[in-house]
Amino acid sequence: MSDYQQSSGAVYYNKGKVDTCKSKSIQASWRENPDYKKNGVDGSVCSIINYLSKVERFCPCAVPNNSLYPNCLNKVKWMKANWKADPSYKNKGVDGSVCSILSYLSKAEKWCPL
Repeated sequence: MSDYQQSSGAVYYNKGKVDTCKSKSIQASWRENPDYKKNGVDGSVCSIINYLSKVERFCPCAVPNNSLYPNCLNKVKWMKANWKADPSYKNKGVDGSVCSILSYLSKAEKWCPL
């Protein structure tokens, strides 16, 4: 797990940014900035983390450590290494980021919670 770090029941990709991310929150003010909504923020924690990860390149996305989804981390690792092999992944929104992989694995294949 060289690129992964465990913290608070989740596994994070992008080692070292976890504590910094915890201090950055837009949940209280997301309605005041139209750029947030334009970039998919709807007030949910998931949409905020996705925004901070993809748009601001600030927060790592967490791979949930959930006993109901024991294969999630392994699926994320596999997708991170192999997402370019099948064009259908890109067509379904996978761009190589952990957030896009988690979204795909939770919505399309049900391997991870969202």
